[in-house]
Amino acid sequence: MKILYVNDFDVRGGAEVFVHQLASYMESRGHEVYFAFGDTKGGDRRFKINRSEGKLIRERTVYWNVIDPLVYQQMKNIIRSVKPDIIHLNNLMLLTLAPLIAAKELQLPRVMSVHDYWPVCPRRSLLKPHDEVCAENNWSTCFHCAGVSHPSRLVKLVATHCSALANKLFERKMKECCRILKDEVLICPSRFVRDVLIRFGYGQRDSHVIPYGIETNLFRPSSNFTDTLLWVGRITPLKGLEYFVKAADVVRVKHPSAQFVVIGQHATDGMYRYKKVPMSNAIEFIGELPREKLVEYYSNSLALVITSVWPEPFGIVALEAMACGKPVIAFESGGLNDIIINGKTGFLIKPKDHSAITNKIMTLLRDKKLAIEIGRDARDLVERNYTIERMCANYEKIYAVLH
Repeated sequence: MKILYVNDFDVRGGAEVFVHQLASYMESRGHEVYFAFGDTKGGDRRFKINRSEGKLIRERTVYWNVIDPLVYQQMKNIIRSVKPDIIHLNNLMLLTLAPLIAAKELQLPRVMSVHDYWPVCPRRSLLKPHDEVCAENNWSTCFHCAGVSHPSRLVKLVATHCSALANKLFERKMKECCRILKDEVLICPSRFVRDVLIRFGYGQRDSHVIPYGIETNLFRPSSNFTDTLLWVGRITPLKGLEYFVKAADVVRVKHPSAQFVVIGQHATDGMYRYKKVPMSNAIEFIGELPREKLVEYYSNSLALVITSVWPEPFGIVALEAMACGKPVIAFESGGLNDIIINGKTGFLIKPKDHSAITNKIMTLLRDKKLAIEIGRDARDLVERNYTIERMCANYEKIYAVLH
């Protein structure tokens, strides 16, 4: 089977890791794989897709231009060149829905993986400007919500002074996206993401849940349980680093041998960047690490702490730590509720409660036997439900049905 993978980016974050892992597995199963990205340098079986640019707003996303005509024509040419049996669409916020429309008009079977909330939320985070989780089921105030925190001064100005008209125009665009996507086969990484899509009017019949998987031969248990607490992820306000910092400062007073390590790169895009990164002398900042090196840090830690203030669509770092036999302490939100069994494979606590983080960290520091027991259960859960092989096999079944 020939499979064409389409995504905004070639190399960036979790969605891109997913695309390449899935494609690698499909190749190992004898399938031919091809790629079409918005940012790739090209190469073997890779196609670069150029996008239209505006004069006032350079990057015209799907919310501005639902179908980019330049992307549409390129996708038709790529499809005719590759002649794939199926197209697997991923993040299309920048490429717009043009790849989907091109595939549909050429009667090509297709599936779309939804990695975050871009089909329903222009901020992609399901968060309002003051970090309140959105509970809406329509787009009547979305432009104002996204616009007031947008890096463009023009967008901020329109959101502040012309929000009523802008909201109506924007709502029309979002409804158009929903109309196009709602009967497509959509694959979500968690029940939470699926429920959000359904809440906004996307079809329940064609929405499925296939959780992400982890390479259990790479992320594997260790008998080392030190006094090191890890925080892993992109350094952005969405990840709530300040709550880890506050907990670290308190724990170090009570337990001076505790070590706190932050691993990840700083976000550089305006809407998702800290104005001032939370810092503490109690914390060591490592920067971004290759996955093989990251395993070493997991192996030599006590637990992973996740302080995301946005509802994580899934939480792949939780799986990585659990596969290494480590407990996870996380705010109770989003897809993390699917992964972590409270008290058995980790701890789920009330969001933004750094005191609760402190208490759970102290519990594990004082009771290594409990940490080992929870870590063992966490590894067992990953082996049963969240292996990369299981995830890929489930996608292969979907391909077979559609083809």
